[in-house]
Amino acid sequence: MIRTFLTRAAEFPAGHRYVRADWTESENEARFGRCYRPPGHGHNYRVEVTVSGNVALTRVRVSEDRTLWAECTKE
Repeated sequence: MIRTFLTRAAEFPAGHRYVRADWTESENEARFGRCYRPPGHGHNYRVEVTVSGNVALTRVRVSEDRTLWAECTKE
């Protein structure tokens, strides 16, 4: 058995806008600044997820695009 790790990464943007309905426009602007102004304020995020497990390799090959493929069975 070989301990194997697989990691996938994704990037995505997310935005937010802070508004309190019980405050005036000037109160919201003073307190929240650019997070109050339409369309809001955003950030870019990156998330990576890694899973691991033991696999038994039965065959390994390298394809024409140099991608490594492994056929395996569950432990």
